[in-house]
Amino acid sequence: MSVFTAIRSRVIPRHAAIILAVAGLLVLPGCWVESINPLYEHGFLASKDTDVIADQRLTGSWSAAADEKCTITLTVSAKDDIYDLESTQQGEGCGSAGEKSRQQARLVKLDTHVFLDVSPMPDDVCDECLAKHTIYQTKIDKDSFSITPIDSEWLKNALEQRKVSLATLGDDSDTLTASTKDLKAFCRKYADDPAAFKPIGLVFKRR
Repeated sequence: MSVFTAIRSRVIPRHAAIILAVAGLLVLPGCWVESINPLYEHGFLASKDTDVIADQRLTGSWSAAADEKCTITLTVSAKDDIYDLESTQQGEGCGSAGEKSRQQARLVKLDTHVFLDVSPMPDDVCDECLAKHTIYQTKIDKDSFSITPIDSEWLKNALEQRKVSLATLGDDSDTLTASTKDLKAFCRKYADDPAAFKPIGLVFKRR
């Protein structure tokens, strides 16, 4: 299996109206922008990324209403600056009610903004696959936190109009191949743009 086939095989299915629990971090309506590179420097030859931060307020038990018939419960634990996310969907409106999923995440602070980089657990990635990262802008308070993804439609139009320059997998604007450096530059530039990071109204409340 080629690298590009492996990447394609890990694309999250695009359901038009349901939930993604935090298996991706969540399942929500619409298409999702993913990246084959993280928002932080990594690897054996890379020194620790000073933009990666730890925030103990993120740990604990949380819940969020995906809709009136489905609730997402999320448990977050941490070891150093790596977060373990375990989620469950509850309710008759959930696509995978009762099933647990796990992912890992890191917080990256760029200027005054904080981003959550979510990816599969290492053991869930096959030897020939590349783990794909989803980048969310996040705001964390004592009793709540919100996540805001990169808006897929905005990015597609911005790339077509050449307002944004980010490498993608062929014509698939939802799969970024841009370097970590370029991803950071993008997030810094567009963090305050509500069209680029379009709020989806998902807020987790502490349980």
